Amino acid sequence: MSGALLPAAIAERFHLPPGATYLKSHSVGCQPRAAEALLRDRLLAPWRETGEAWPHWLDAIDQWRAALAGLIGVEAQDLCPATNVSAGLSRYISALGTATTRRTILLAPSAFPTIGYVASGLAAAGWQTRYLPGDADIRDPENWATALDDDVALVIAMHVSSVSGARTDVAAVASVAKAAGARCIADCAQSVGVVPVTPAAWGVDAVLGTSVKWLCGGPGAAWLWVAPRDRIALDPMERGWWSHENPFEMDIRDFRYAPDARRWWGGTPDVAPFILSTAGDVTPWFPPAGIRAQQLCCA
Repeated sequence: MSGALLPAAIAERFHLPPGATYLKSHSVGCQPRAAEALLRDRLLAPWRETGEAWPHWLDAIDQWRAALAGLIGVEAQDLCPATNVSAGLSRYISALGTATTRRTILLAPSAFPTIGYVASGLAAAGWQTRYLPGDADIRDPENWATALDDDVALVIAMHVSSVSGARTDVAAVASVAKAAGARCIADCAQSVGVVPVTPAAWGVDAVLGTSVKWLCGGPGAAWLWVAPRDRIALDPMERGWWSHENPFEMDIRDFRYAPDARRWWGGTPDVAPFILSTAGDVTPWFPPAGIRAQQLCCA
């Protein structure tokens, strides 16, 4: 596919492999030209010049949250930075243990493998993993409805399949999950930045995403969005000092969850990946109708 699909003004923002049309943004997006200066100015310079760089670094992460919130139409306070999708999912499920007596996680066998690895790894905590039939069309909500019963606590749906590029009607899947008394989380790692991601309109309970692919932000800047109705209703068992209402209070006997999605943050956060991520295009160009996400390039 010709690189002409992407307007030249956008292509100029990125370092592109010489003499090639880049077709792997579904794996790793091209490096933004602004990334190097941003890392120097927002990470290294405050560290070098002030020593106590945390106020500057936290401000940079807040700017990242605000930019992402604007992109997907949510409130920044409902977004938690995560090292990767696996970490975000694990922490989210850790909060469901005390919120429901159900113990089944439902997903499709075509989900990205890390999703299955996280889910099946929770067997020792009493969770079981159930898969849709291998030949089931993941785009048909009836196939999800058929697999639901009164023990399913969580449905995990990929917005865009990393295997086929098929796009799931997440709102419809969330609706059948809700009707069966289950929560629904959407994995948008393969879609955010190339097709619209609209958590509030979908009616999902949570969304996972990453900046490494279509957002051209590099690895390490993933995220977990939690619906406002669960903002303080879920208490993750996996937590760290940055899950605290005031991380710098330093009273080992007094833990209070942060009053927003930061309660899923955990220990000392990475900073560089989120600074790099803000160099990506936060107003993505979406493809013409009829073109699948997996067909697009970054050049």
